[in-house]
Amino acid sequence: PAALRAQATRVDATAKPKPATADEQPIELPPFEVRTDQDVGYLAQNTAAGSRLNTSLLNTPGAISIFTTEFLTDIGATNVEELSEYLMNTDRDFGFLRETPQGNNFATQDRSFRVRGIATDSSGGRAVNFFKRTLEADTFNTERIEFTRGPDSILFGQGTAGTFNNQSKKANADRRRLEVSIRAGNFDAFRSTIDVNEPVVPKKVGVRLNVAHDTKNSWRPHEFKNQNRLALATHFRLTPK
Repeated sequence: PAALRAQATRVDATAKPKPATADEQPIELPPFEVRTDQDVGYLAQNTAAGSRLNTSLLNTPGAISIFTTEFLTDIGATNVEELSEYLMNTDRDFGFLRETPQGNNFATQDRSFRVRGIATDSSGGRAVNFFKRTLEADTFNTERIEFTRGPDSILFGQGTAGTFNNQSKKANADRRRLEVSIRAGNFDAFRSTIDVNEPVVPKKVGVRLNVAHDTKNSWRPHEFKNQNRLALATHFRLTPK
């Protein structure tokens, strides 16, 4: 192939930067709170999975994969099991594990996993806001999913080879939001969700409501669905800081 010369871009050094408008509000990230305001597309900027503090991924020494809302929407994943098809070093367990079919007993009704060849615990390595969750967590009120694997997941996770942490959607006292989605598919699958955020007292109190209705017929284990979910979150800002 022929060589091409790089073209220099001419920059006007006398141009003045555009001043910030009055409507733009600065986003403050407290040390213990990780928000998704700075996520761009599939790229996440920070996490609390490595040290329980709001830390940049660049400075987190661990094997952590973060899946943003946009990525979950694009692949159509509604839970961890559907997301697991896109995870590295992770397999869904379809055989017998701990003498129970699919590795699930009556208390754990969802699919078990093997991370780096090691079986997860009875919760399937699932957590919501770093609290162990024995039942499958739906993504209708999930802002992101952080998947921690390897030694770091044992040190800061649930004591298993891999941990799937669902970060719940938070209320916002600054911005109004309304999002509705409807999806249909094979086996009479139908899913509808509503996401509403309302600043009740602007800049002080916010309320966020997420509702989901999901049904699906199937003869395969763990694929039949008939569920209605509701999640309510509030946010109180006592002082400007």
